[in-house]
Amino acid sequence: MAKAFLYITMVSLVFTDWLVFKLGTGNRYITWIPEILSMVMIIYLVISAAITKKVNLDAKYFIILIGYIFHIFMGLLFNPISSGTVVAGLRLYLKFIPFFLLPAFYDFSEKEVGNFVRFMFFLSLIQCPVAFYQRFVSAANIRGGDPVGGTLGMHTSGILTVFLICGASFVIGYYLRNRVNLVWLVIFLGVLLAPTGLNETKVTYLLLPPIFILPFIFSARDRFKIKKILPLALLMVFSFMAWKAGYDYFQIRDRGWGIETFMSQKGRIEQYSSSRFLPIVSAYEFASKDMIHFLFGLGAGNVTGSFSEKMQGEYLKKYAKLNPKANGVSSTIWELGVGGLLLIFAFLGVLFYDSIKHASRSNYFGTFSVSMISVIAVFEVSFLYFHIMDQNIMTYPFFFLSGFIASGKYYSTAWE
Repeated sequence: MAKAFLYITMVSLVFTDWLVFKLGTGNRYITWIPEILSMVMIIYLVISAAITKKVNLDAKYFIILIGYIFHIFMGLLFNPISSGTVVAGLRLYLKFIPFFLLPAFYDFSEKEVGNFVRFMFFLSLIQCPVAFYQRFVSAANIRGGDPVGGTLGMHTSGILTVFLICGASFVIGYYLRNRVNLVWLVIFLGVLLAPTGLNETKVTYLLLPPIFILPFIFSARDRFKIKKILPLALLMVFSFMAWKAGYDYFQIRDRGWGIETFMSQKGRIEQYSSSRFLPIVSAYEFASKDMIHFLFGLGAGNVTGSFSEKMQGEYLKKYAKLNPKANGVSSTIWELGVGGLLLIFAFLGVLFYDSIKHASRSNYFGTFSVSMISVIAVFEVSFLYFHIMDQNIMTYPFFFLSGFIASGKYYSTAWE
């Protein structure tokens, strides 16, 4: 049952928003499938724990998780917040936790996890033909790459890039451990990274280097594989050149200038950076005025929009000029405070450290862990660009896969 729920959730994440909001097919309630299954999963986890009396989760993650939930409820306690907004806030920040805990309660085999990774990889690959169709057919007359979001929904061009780069991280991890040969590596990277040039997302420039470099820096088993380093170095350079060629083609066609002009124009970089970092500064300055707000923010959901007025955050319109939802860092400071932001990054830091530690293993868990090193780094960097915690397509698969690292003491030996 747990596996069925898992696959249904992933399929719904990839297709339902696109079907409902992009193509106008079906009822918007089908987009709630992940949240509904999260609630069902809670019941499954409770029953499973009662029957098996065993949990694989490493103790430090249990402590962080309890601290995170406690922190959110303290923020709700200290701030005036409507019941509808409470529901929206808890949904936003807690909905993925049952899937994070699933590997701790259900003993997945190496084959089952490998099949899941291949399934997600398939869902990633089909984004390429959809992206080409969107760029050259359905949105051919629209200037810019914003309509190129694959099947991930509305306004998802940037999220599509992050999603595909995470897929590329696993391909590189598999290549390093001889589970994918060089020919298939080139083919898969070409298919996965092509849409990032079609949708013209500049964040690609920042996210590409980590997936090629980090496995060598932090994985002792892969650090001195010269035969692997050279092809990946060449692929990284070629990927940048191919992305630049695609970006320049569309930008010159639509606006008359390419990436060099964008980088060299006076004030252009400052303007672009300020749109990302000024909201963070504004969030920090607001939070610093009061210790409660500094630690706990204005409360989960209190600066979040919703399809229902009753569930919309009280402060969303009030502080709209400060652009609180500009990215994950600013959003988290506004709603969970600096304390909440530190908790999230403490979790990601521990996860990153454990991935490095487990990457030394020669079994499939080592392959899985070396792939997760880059995925975690991409997720962290994405906080600067998107409200990543509000993107179901990123949080559900990311936290589910992270659950294996969090239960690493069990899986590192179980998959021998």
